[in-house]
Amino acid sequence: DTNGVLLNKKLVDELVDAGLTRFNLSLVALDKELAKKLAGTIYDVEKIKEIAKYIAKKSELLVAPVLVPGINDDEIPKLIEFCKEINAKIGLQNFLNYKYGRNPVKAIPMEIFRKKLEELESNHSIKLLLTRDDFNIRETKKLPKPFKKGKVIEAKIMCESRLKNEKIAAADERCITVPNCSQESGI
Repeated sequence: DTNGVLLNKKLVDELVDAGLTRFNLSLVALDKELAKKLAGTIYDVEKIKEIAKYIAKKSELLVAPVLVPGINDDEIPKLIEFCKEINAKIGLQNFLNYKYGRNPVKAIPMEIFRKKLEELESNHSIKLLLTRDDFNIRETKKLPKPFKKGKVIEAKIMCESRLKNEKIAAADERCITVPNCSQESGI
């Protein structure tokens, strides 16, 4: 899973040679300014398009744009046609609101998103309603749950988390997010 900004042909070749069988590329717009705006940083769409074309020749490529309602709706048909042109799969994602995420718009209900996908499938003659089978997903046994709610455990603080005053700790072969933690390291 990548936005592609750190990829180059040499790295793609090395990853493929190491056994990587599919790249999931987050590409939300082909318009330079809109892509940059949605990425929230410098984003060279032309470079990403070129690396996507290269990946599609070397490995399976799934372009995974997020449909941000009212912002990149007009880009989705362009992305679909781009994927068809380079022989890549496309897996449209619905924008969802998250407590700590960037939330430029309100999420649309899944039923409306599904109808949008059905309409796009019909207009562009491409499969967009993907299933578990499209990703070769299979059931595996569930991991045991070593902790119970309210139980006090000892865990080693391993690193900073993405939020201020939050750490990642480890205990019983699990990573644990510890909010409101000012301790730097140790147990």
